[in-house]
Amino acid sequence: MSLTTLYKLIRDDFDKSTERGRIGRAAAGTALFKLASILFALLISIACARSLGPQSYGEYAFVMAWVAIIALPCGLGIPSYLIREAARRPRNAWTLFKWSNRTVVLSGFVAAALLGIASLASGHTLGQLFALAIPLPLLANAASVRQSLLQARGKIAESQWPQLALSPAILLASVCLYLACIGPLTPIILMGITLAVAPIPFLVNRIQLSAVDFATGQEPGQPPSVRAALPFMWLGALSLVNSRVDLIAIGVLRGAHEAGVYAISARAAELIPFFLTVANTSLGPKISELYGSRNSRLLQQITSSAARRIFIVTTAGGATLFLLAGVLVSALYGVAYAESVLPLRILIVAHLVTVLFGPVGILLNMTAHAKQSAMAFGLSAALNILLNLALIPAFGMAGAAVATALSTVFCGALRWTLVRRYLGLRADVASGVPVLVNGDSRL
Repeated sequence: MSLTTLYKLIRDDFDKSTERGRIGRAAAGTALFKLASILFALLISIACARSLGPQSYGEYAFVMAWVAIIALPCGLGIPSYLIREAARRPRNAWTLFKWSNRTVVLSGFVAAALLGIASLASGHTLGQLFALAIPLPLLANAASVRQSLLQARGKIAESQWPQLALSPAILLASVCLYLACIGPLTPIILMGITLAVAPIPFLVNRIQLSAVDFATGQEPGQPPSVRAALPFMWLGALSLVNSRVDLIAIGVLRGAHEAGVYAISARAAELIPFFLTVANTSLGPKISELYGSRNSRLLQQITSSAARRIFIVTTAGGATLFLLAGVLVSALYGVAYAESVLPLRILIVAHLVTVLFGPVGILLNMTAHAKQSAMAFGLSAALNILLNLALIPAFGMAGAAVATALSTVFCGALRWTLVRRYLGLRADVASGVPVLVNGDSRL
């Protein structure tokens, strides 16, 4: 490819007068904020891991993993449901928002009760950590509702900077200030700082939402309901379980020390599908719109183009991280975390294989097939749990990484098959034109 051709390709990808360019600009903005989030998260984890040590850091990571697992099902899938429905029926957006807001507040009390029970049932330090974490699910879900409505209204990148950049920046500054002025962290202090910073995305998104004009009137369609959103709940909950079950299993079966070491590899491996996540965020509202208008050919073109670009940039970054894993872990975290290198490399390979399947998840979620996507995650999560229980006792952290790797690849392959079957599209890097059935697309 000549430099002239490459320049034209990049220029067209960001031409704001075209749909392709608008998606490209949204993806670029999202990528910048996510890169900032990753950088802040890396710096936070380095500072906290070095100050706390594997044992205490493992306790904090263990509780935060449970917080994340509880928050998603208690969100009832409403944030993703809100994006899909508000993008498809924009005149109903405000009605959808009010219903979503009421529902997540009620579910937030359920999450608080679950964390309260965990606090009473845990030991001294873990009990205090669970108690401090009680408000976190409600704050996270309330912010997600506002962010989702902003994204459905086309504010894709703008809606994300409070969560991805502002909040972690303040958390990092608070941690560094404490270390500089007071001394080493404790898990309780770190959780207290986390709780103090948690309301920031909610407050900023609320201010942003107050500046958005909503169309009046009502479009035909089913009224909002928890039942319609439940597939997204299962999807989010199972996805998170799939990404956290290895850490929880390590903590239960091998103790907090190994959980603290493994947490480094698990979080670092999440860098690999970075560009896939960015593309999903930008493509979601457009996929819902195109599916509603039955424009299968444009949907295939957008999917194919995104899949190839995601694969190119992900492979380059993943190969680099694989080769430099040992050097980076030792330099950033210290020799106490050297055992995380092997599981990190195993997880990197799994994520690189998964990227080959393309943006299959967002295609299912933003069409009429979120149930099928949730089913794929359910089977993958069950496989992940079984493999972790079978492999961790004998192989420790490497066994957990292999279990997660196999279930991750299985999930990607299954969702690729579901996209092929239900939408008649191919989302992989070699995808082309849509499959036609009886002269018409399956859309």
